[in-house]
Amino acid sequence: MRKYCIILSFSLYLYSCGRSNTTQEVEIVNPIDNVTLSGSLTLPKGSGPYPGVVLVAGTGKMDRDQTFEGHKFFKVLADYLAENGIASYRYDKRGVGKSSGNFDSATLKAFSSDALEALKYLKSHSKISYAGFIGHSEGGKVAPMATLNNEVCDFLVLMAPPGLPSDRTLLNMTEAELRAKGVEHGVIQKQIDIETQIWELVKTGDNIAQTREMVKDLISLNINHYYYLKDTKKEELDAKIEQDANWFVNSVNFEEMQNYIDSKMLSELNCSVFAITGDKDLFVVYPGEFDMVRTLIESNSEIESTFKVYPGLNHLFQNCETGLIEEVSKISETMDSEVMADISEWIKNLK
Repeated sequence: MRKYCIILSFSLYLYSCGRSNTTQEVEIVNPIDNVTLSGSLTLPKGSGPYPGVVLVAGTGKMDRDQTFEGHKFFKVLADYLAENGIASYRYDKRGVGKSSGNFDSATLKAFSSDALEALKYLKSHSKISYAGFIGHSEGGKVAPMATLNNEVCDFLVLMAPPGLPSDRTLLNMTEAELRAKGVEHGVIQKQIDIETQIWELVKTGDNIAQTREMVKDLISLNINHYYYLKDTKKEELDAKIEQDANWFVNSVNFEEMQNYIDSKMLSELNCSVFAITGDKDLFVVYPGEFDMVRTLIESNSEIESTFKVYPGLNHLFQNCETGLIEEVSKISETMDSEVMADISEWIKNLK
């Protein structure tokens, strides 16, 4: 029997406009791997029913707020949605924060299973009329995976979703980042050549631990041309090589490369989709990724789809100068208000 445990601890967020929303601590048990997800259910003022969304975070050990560089992206979005009549559930990834499970061994399939259980919970709530996902970055791959072969999801909002196989996405990210930093073309090309070899090792490796050692050896052999180690002190070099090897060879990347999970599933969706990106995204690089996402989704004539590109916004939907990660903590806004308004209006206009 599926277990949904609502912990009776409530937080009230007050706004200058006089409206409010209520946030409850909610635990959801995913029977697959027996993982307990700990998260926050934010309900708008009033008795409902209202639409609901599950927020699916991007890459890394993300907590329920998708906290990054001093910003709490999902908390800001959840509060905005609630003020506009939309409920949301956001949760710590498995193995992060208060959620149980092992993050390091988790795969995209595991994350999608967690997301699906969260959506099932939300749709079972007496105050929810219809519900879907908002997935950001890697979450823009996890959320669609969670919708396949079931009728649970009513809609998808994909924020900066990947459209290419992961190795191409990450190679494009490296090139775009170094170009934005003004790095010389020859230096960029050497870094791309090394990373291309690394991804070949990941795609053809039989064992994750052995592959990680092979990647460490490859980086060490190319140390003079590996851009990200150029300013590393000698006594810190081994630790930094280990760190970079772990970044390339982890459970998610190994699963994706071994099975070559790509975004063709976007052509198999069975619900309405709103896909958005910023034209200064240097992580899921615009326009190539977004063009592929649009092509795949629009190939399915049986669903309604809407696409929008926001000028001047980075991967996290902040107004920015360069799109580089170094800017994020220096930007005062957490998420552009037009983006949040568009998401809210699109969801409310569905039914």
